[in-house]
Amino acid sequence: MKFVLYFCLTGWKKLSRFLKKIRFTYLLPLGQRLWLTQTSLAKIQLTYLVVDSLGESTKVKNTIFQSGGRMTLKTVTIILFLTVFMNCLGHFESTGFGQQAGVRNDSVPAFAITESKIRVPSAVVKIADAISVPAEYNGVLTHMLVKEGQILKEGDLVAKIKDSELRLQLVRAEYENQIANLTAKNDVDIRFSRKSSDVAQSDVTRSLESNTRVPNAVPVAKLERQVLERDRTLLQLEQAERDFEVAKLKKNLTKNQVELSNLLLQKTEIRAPISGMVTAVERQRGEWVEPSETVIRLVKIDRLRVEGFITAESASKVRIGAPVEVKFTQQWLKDFKYQGTIVFVDPEANPINSQIVVWAEINNVNNRLVPGLRGDILIDTRPQAVQNEVNQR
Repeated sequence: MKFVLYFCLTGWKKLSRFLKKIRFTYLLPLGQRLWLTQTSLAKIQLTYLVVDSLGESTKVKNTIFQSGGRMTLKTVTIILFLTVFMNCLGHFESTGFGQQAGVRNDSVPAFAITESKIRVPSAVVKIADAISVPAEYNGVLTHMLVKEGQILKEGDLVAKIKDSELRLQLVRAEYENQIANLTAKNDVDIRFSRKSSDVAQSDVTRSLESNTRVPNAVPVAKLERQVLERDRTLLQLEQAERDFEVAKLKKNLTKNQVELSNLLLQKTEIRAPISGMVTAVERQRGEWVEPSETVIRLVKIDRLRVEGFITAESASKVRIGAPVEVKFTQQWLKDFKYQGTIVFVDPEANPINSQIVVWAEINNVNNRLVPGLRGDILIDTRPQAVQNEVNQR
């Protein structure tokens, strides 16, 4: 690049003086041959733009891509300059000069394979879990217990919604459940119906025995009333037993109502679903919230994702659960090695560079790592290493 700049600044006048001494008919074939070796459409379009900016006519532009004819000194100079510029730029790109540190060139595979390990450079650290914690019940926020930057553990209380009405409903449900329990234990009706049925059956039996000894000792009408009474007591017994079963079901129903009231009360307590750092507080004390509305945003920082790229050939050797080791070049991280496992291998390759995305999750020891850092992933592809990692889990 320095050579090109030097040519631009100091060589232009010398080249112009030199071209004035040479016939254009000799320069034209040379310029055309040099230019036609560059097949990139972008270079042709660039020449059109330059010629247009210099005010050349359509005839001059067409002459660039035809054999024969004459060109102005300005046009020939442009062709030679662009030819040298493109050749130098292509040379710099092919040799790797001018590439920025940490920028991957897709024309060269950005990985190295050993016999049992695959190295993926410039992998990016990303957030593994970022959660918007919602409200599960509607009402007014009476307490907001966290602030931005605070570290929470799973299950920590975040906020509280007004619950006075729900507590009254819970008390009522508990009383109803107590009544149902007493009713379900009360079998007096069953015992009475059973006794009544036994007495009625005895009356019928005695009347039948009397008529056997002495015909018509018990009138037929009276015997029929006794039989009817016996059947009535049997039906009462059946009804008492059915009512007793219904009472048991009502006991279970009221018990379920108590559990539902407790569940609704729990929903008024907004708790952290995972361990992490609070990155945003979306609602404040005194505000009304509806179910599904975000109250805070939580980011998991104790476990991060490292994302890199490998070829399809290398991806065929990588298995989910394969152990990895991630190294970083930053000064404060050079002495640390982060262990993790492969959790995702993209089944689809990028159609442009034929590379495949892989993810590894690592433990963020002492929270030294932050999203955005770059490091090298070393994937252990040995089958026994994968099996050992699975057994440790």
